[in-house]
Amino acid sequence: MIKRKIAAGIFRVCDALVPGRRELWVFAGQSGWRYADNSRYLFLHAVQQPDIEAVYFSTCPHERARIEAEVAAVAGAGRKVAGGAAAGREKAASGRANIAAGRAVHPLSLRGLWLLLRARVVFVTHGFGDVKWLRFGRRKVLVQLWHGINLKRVGLLDHKFDARGAASLRQATSRRRARRLQREGARYSLICASSQIDAYQSAACFGVPFDRMMVTGLARNDYLVEKRSPQAEPVRGVLDGLGLAGAKVILYAPTFRDQGQTRYFPFDDFDQDDLQGLLVAEGAWLLLRGHSNDAGALPVGGRVIAAGQDRFEDVQELLPFVDVLISDYSSLFMDYLLLDRPVIFLPYDLQEYSRERGLLYDYDLVTPGAKPDTYAAFREDLLAALREPGRDAKQRQQVRQMFHAFQDGKACERITQQIKELVCLI
Repeated sequence: MIKRKIAAGIFRVCDALVPGRRELWVFAGQSGWRYADNSRYLFLHAVQQPDIEAVYFSTCPHERARIEAEVAAVAGAGRKVAGGAAAGREKAASGRANIAAGRAVHPLSLRGLWLLLRARVVFVTHGFGDVKWLRFGRRKVLVQLWHGINLKRVGLLDHKFDARGAASLRQATSRRRARRLQREGARYSLICASSQIDAYQSAACFGVPFDRMMVTGLARNDYLVEKRSPQAEPVRGVLDGLGLAGAKVILYAPTFRDQGQTRYFPFDDFDQDDLQGLLVAEGAWLLLRGHSNDAGALPVGGRVIAAGQDRFEDVQELLPFVDVLISDYSSLFMDYLLLDRPVIFLPYDLQEYSRERGLLYDYDLVTPGAKPDTYAAFREDLLAALREPGRDAKQRQQVRQMFHAFQDGKACERITQQIKELVCLI
């Protein structure tokens, strides 16, 4: 901890001395290694802008290889090469390699540190841990893209930091964490939000003035509207390889719980054999995706298949292939509303979760879908969702209008435009 603070202090002094380049933009994901979420989608948009030099930070060699492969794919899709076919292919391959080279950088390498010093704009999705806790001066534009539309309380609104949480964390820990979050929030230049209501709650969660909120829509949701991604076909290939070609797909993706393991199919009358029979009869498969922080075993088998990060690295790319989503408090369903397809909610521990973690909204108001509390009811609701996807469409539209101010697939354009204006690139 002491070494980290010393290193962060030295870096901040260097940052004050080294002149920045306003066209150099650095992107980082969760904990400085993950290539996913809003930073990934905005990065892929930025690399196609001729006046932006975009680089992505990751400590993971596998992720860096993915980044350069995707940049090459994006460059190949966006360029036409003149000349003969063979010469054109060779020239195109060379051009893609040149564009992709150096786009993925280890944040703590000498090159990574130098790029971070020189960059005028830095994007994160979780916090300062995304850039390995390095600190820099206020000349930099630090943009918090965040990683979802919050349903549960996060940041300063988490119950850990109010009167009831102080008793569980015991004052000192609670105060330290709250102060750290306040300092971090004060450092953000801008925070992206999907709508006015999302902006208001995010400002409260981060403890920042409302004028730092930027209602643009979330970058990752452009893919859901426009279905543009170099990984869309590989996702289809994985599904086809699992034997799901032409089948109905159900995704069950609950959130992480701070207290205890997630309980899958939380019904006292749960009948696994009956569920398997239902899936066979309806020509459907159920993909079960536990939260990345949840280490519990998944109850898979038959037509219930594990769909973790080892199989589908970015759940966003899977959503267009999903016919029915099963969720609880995960913000994933907020994105899924853009597809206007059925959602079933299983909030089996709603009172406990509300007490321990807390929710930002009235749960029933913002969750447009069935909420069965027995397997018999779940069975009927699942059949209805598969056979009558238009059910609850009006309620879905109401919630979609609340949380998605824009539904045009142009969030990346809006974010890029506003940042360019801020750093005077245009």
